[in-house]
Amino acid sequence: MTITIKPSLLALSISLLSHNAYALEAISDEVMGDITGQDGISFHATADRIDMERLFWREEGKEMQLRNLRIDNLDATLTADVGADSDLASANPALAWNLTVQPMLLSVGSIGLCNANTTCATTFGEMAIETTTPSTFSGFNTNGMFDGNTSNGRFRFNISKANIYFGQTFGGVRNLAILKDFTLNGSVNGKFTIDAAEGLRTQGTLSLNRDAATRTHGLQFDIAHKANLATGFSTVGAKEVMRFGISGNILNLDLKMKADNSLATGVANTQGVKLGFSGSLDRNNFQMEVGRSDTYSMIFRNWVDFANGAAVTPSNPKFTFGDVYLNILPATGTLPNFTTGYGAGFGSVGGNSADAFSIAVRGLNFQAYPKTLTFQNNTTFVQASQNWSLISAVHNLDANVLLYPDGHPNAAVTPKRGIGFDIKMATTGRDLTGKEGTHFMIADPTAGSYIGMRNLNAQIQLNQGQFYLVDTATDGIDGVKLTSKDMRFDLSGELAVGRLPNGSSVTTIRDDDELFGLRIRMEGELGIVFAPPPQGGYLPIIAVPLLNIPVGLGISGEIKLVDPNSTWHNTLANSVLADPQGLRNSLVISEPSDGTELQLADISGTLGIRSEHISQGEFPDRPTIIGHGSADFTDVSRIEVGNQTITLSTALEFGKGNLATDVFRIGDFVLGFENDNNPATPILEANRYRLGEMVITGGRLYSQLTIMPQ
Repeated sequence: MTITIKPSLLALSISLLSHNAYALEAISDEVMGDITGQDGISFHATADRIDMERLFWREEGKEMQLRNLRIDNLDATLTADVGADSDLASANPALAWNLTVQPMLLSVGSIGLCNANTTCATTFGEMAIETTTPSTFSGFNTNGMFDGNTSNGRFRFNISKANIYFGQTFGGVRNLAILKDFTLNGSVNGKFTIDAAEGLRTQGTLSLNRDAATRTHGLQFDIAHKANLATGFSTVGAKEVMRFGISGNILNLDLKMKADNSLATGVANTQGVKLGFSGSLDRNNFQMEVGRSDTYSMIFRNWVDFANGAAVTPSNPKFTFGDVYLNILPATGTLPNFTTGYGAGFGSVGGNSADAFSIAVRGLNFQAYPKTLTFQNNTTFVQASQNWSLISAVHNLDANVLLYPDGHPNAAVTPKRGIGFDIKMATTGRDLTGKEGTHFMIADPTAGSYIGMRNLNAQIQLNQGQFYLVDTATDGIDGVKLTSKDMRFDLSGELAVGRLPNGSSVTTIRDDDELFGLRIRMEGELGIVFAPPPQGGYLPIIAVPLLNIPVGLGISGEIKLVDPNSTWHNTLANSVLADPQGLRNSLVISEPSDGTELQLADISGTLGIRSEHISQGEFPDRPTIIGHGSADFTDVSRIEVGNQTITLSTALEFGKGNLATDVFRIGDFVLGFENDNNPATPILEANRYRLGEMVITGGRLYSQLTIMPQ
């Protein structure tokens, strides 16, 4: 390893030689003459390989450990300069620095969580960062880097075509999840502060610069999966799942980090970290891309504030991630319930038999939507603008997350694999003003109209869960699997057609003119795999019928619905018993005018989601299959971005399994009549009538939903 330092004012060169020997080297008059008049100081470090045993974050007697760190091919140059900066008209004295790092590989053999000063026996997995081009970072500010008084500071960054790997090994098979061709290019301009009250804080403008020549966003990466790689890190042969990218300006940026008690309870001497991130999207240049690098992408532009997005001149939309708390949580610790909105009194996690890394979110709010949706062919780069768009606004999202190494510690979860987790989250459907809420809609931004689910209240629980990489050799499919042995969710909202707020004639989202109300309450077990092609479906090529190009994100797995109270109804008398907890598996449709309800309750059984492909004419002897002989119905169980289309296809298998509890059953069809014509009051049990039940012993249901322009 060598490190060289070249100062301009001191006629001195310090070289770190091999065998840890240091030397001072005299400099001739000629060399000193070359140095005279130069500004700043330069540090240059090179190393073929650097090894570190452990890097850790310690809290409450526990450590999050990065073990067996290794840096290959380090070559970095840091320069610093004190003086005037040419791009400041005031020519104030300033401090500037620049760091250039040549292509390198940083790998972490294991990420663990255990008692302090011990070697972690369990692991979340391994990790590596590989850069393939020089990475540059630079900073500048007047009156010191963190003066906090002026907005003259800037921080620039440029990482291009890097690869970030996350690896897991199970049964001797090693799989990688990859953020491929990771690019981060942009700058932060504004105020940089460090003080006791604020911690580390940045305020100003974040610019993510899009490269027009390469069509690369300021932040962009492809999510990919590579199965069964014994050693090392490589993207060769990796299967792409999807592409994500954003570029443009985030105005009024406020980024904060400081020490905080992190909400943890039941522990002592814990401190943790509190983060904050808020700002507004510049509607003139901010854009987001979602799709695939080899087929099609959706590009969302012209982002506006939900409160007046339909106006002629809408506002830049504001967002906040709320308060984010990070902790190492001992086995005795918990994260508390949420305290506001629909989630109040819900959300506590913890108290398990294992230490965890905890993440708590309070008050995330995203009230923005794109008025322009464009489909892009990523081969020809031809773009087609649409006359519709998608809206997904979120209000008051609270979440508690616990992450465990080597799977979930609960005995019911077997086998132990990957990252274990407990998650609870909640959203609030509508604030008191009606200007903010949680909505999922398809909209015509030009006309200012929408159809979709609005005012969505939600409580979601995914406990006793595991997240891990799967492969064909071990699991029969490549991809990422998400499981939960204790799944519960409660969703209620309104299916409606209406007008988007424009800030003048329409100022709120209504809550009194829906087509019908909808509430879904379910609990049971979940096991879902998200798979890259070919499990992700196929796109037929008409000119060459036998040729298929893999596209889409494949979905497979099963949902086991477990009725929490199978004796809720009375089968002898045609009546309905009380259910005060409201925990039964049910789907309720309500009439907005008088509150009359149709309830499908006591739902149980197993639903399989099959990853399969139906070709045209595949069942010549089965003309009763819907879509038989149709070229428009060929792919199932996938999410696909196509040529000006979004497709969601599923192949559901009823009663998957051999047990009686696997049979799909709706135990009660119930009709309830409101007795006081007030939808806000509960229906009396005496006014509820059981109509019957339904059982589906087996079979498959194929469906396809495609959204396309008129």
